[in-house]
Amino acid sequence: MPTVPSVSDFMTIAPHTIGLEQSIERARERMATLGVRHLPVLEGGALRGIVSERDLGLVVAAPGFDPTRVTVEDAMTPEPYVASPRDSLSDVAAHMGRHRYGAAVIVEHGKVVGVFTATDALLALSAVLEGMVHRPRDNSDPSRVRERILADHVALRSQLKSIHELAMRVESGEGERFADLCRHSRDLRTVLLAHLELEERLLAPLFERHDATYNEGATLHREHQNQREELTAALATLDDGARDPALFAKRMRILADLLLEDMEREEQDIIRRIAHGSHMKRANEGESR
Repeated sequence: MPTVPSVSDFMTIAPHTIGLEQSIERARERMATLGVRHLPVLEGGALRGIVSERDLGLVVAAPGFDPTRVTVEDAMTPEPYVASPRDSLSDVAAHMGRHRYGAAVIVEHGKVVGVFTATDALLALSAVLEGMVHRPRDNSDPSRVRERILADHVALRSQLKSIHELAMRVESGEGERFADLCRHSRDLRTVLLAHLELEERLLAPLFERHDATYNEGATLHREHQNQREELTAALATLDDGARDPALFAKRMRILADLLLEDMEREEQDIIRRIAHGSHMKRANEGESR
């Protein structure tokens, strides 16, 4: 008799999120870049709602819409449907169908760990019809983790390049771009912190499993703490009454360059090594059979 699958077998793990105070334009850009239609909305790491592509479209189409004044909070659905990763697939799908929900936010220990959408439900239905429910997806598989991290890098790299360009223009005397630089830099805080948490949740366990000798998990946490401190220090200069736009631009340009270099190194070294370790593990398991 096939095992009854849980929603965690088909959810999108470690989903992209957005901050409560982010602009509608930022949410639309993030969805377009990532190719997603739903974003859980967080405030200080706590779930506050969910915003969909449809929600954003309705707000944008409203009379008098001003993209500079409307935030994600104005468009989101508060108190979204929340499920546990251990809830059965049938129960979650049935609840979504009865209430016409487009997505369920999957939460464990107070943290968003996944999103289960109507599209995921259709894929689950396909698996059931094909008799595949006994082969749930492995959310800890290194290849899936690598794919998820690289997808996050695409969005983060785009934002860092925008900050670098704006910083260069402010440094060259285009003071009118300072407000744009400040907005993008504050947006970076939400995006970067979410990305660092994602890596710690997905990469650290794989480090421990495949490369415990070098204690890469501890190194990862130290690097992330340094990045958090650098960004916090740079943004703190915006609260200084005697702030210097050129100085702030220089700090953000240097920080953006450092983060871009770190991502490049990570992609070429750490993530590739994890994928290689997974390959070697499968090869060893094949030899032992």
